[in-house]
Amino acid sequence: MIGLLMLAAVGNVTPKDRAFVVQAQRCGIKPDQIAWTRDTRGNSRPSITPNGNRDSLAFPKMKCMLEWGARTHTKIGFISQPDPH
Repeated sequence: MIGLLMLAAVGNVTPKDRAFVVQAQRCGIKPDQIAWTRDTRGNSRPSITPNGNRDSLAFPKMKCMLEWGARTHTKIGFISQPDPH
């Protein structure tokens, strides 16, 4: 529910956005681990972030999201950033 409230604050909420939040929570991803941004066309885009705790995003959670993406034909990608330390 908190994830959906955060999503509503972003505006232009689509059914696909809601489905992403619901599935992320089913996969064990906490609402504060989903960051929302907007592209130049105003579309919302979710990013899953460990919020500084890399161990909080264990492989089974990511595998769960990838399997959901495959089943629903949802594009899921990875962006790697250098370790801040």
